[in-house]
Amino acid sequence: KLVDFNPRSSENLFYLAESYRMLGPRAPELTEKELTSGAKRKAAKKREKYTPEEEERELLATPAGQENWKTNRQKAELLYVQALELDASNPLVHRGLGMLFEKSQRNREAIREYERYLDLAPDAPDRERIKYRLENLKKLEPQA
Repeated sequence: KLVDFNPRSSENLFYLAESYRMLGPRAPELTEKELTSGAKRKAAKKREKYTPEEEERELLATPAGQENWKTNRQKAELLYVQALELDASNPLVHRGLGMLFEKSQRNREAIREYERYLDLAPDAPDRERIKYRLENLKKLEPQA
């Protein structure tokens, strides 16, 4: 999809935003040092030892990880907003934005986006998972 990137496509912007959201505290490109054989072996051992969530927590504990998360979060949010400007009825964009807001502890905004997602995609395959997320967020934001 991104090889023939069309910036006027809500779907393309959504996928690019998802990429940045999923990067989290990771850098978009590997450094020369990370491309060495030794670094690759070390990374493989780390993947065997830690869950993605544990690895992410470890990265977020570093200044570089925090800076990467800030940059990736900003890029993702900008792209999600652009995607919504092109097609406000794209449910996947609302779900992605909800996940970004939830991860950023912007609970009220996450609740709004998840509710919009469920309204637009009543038969979504992940409906129960999103409803569970909503319930947990509403416990944190009782006035929402």
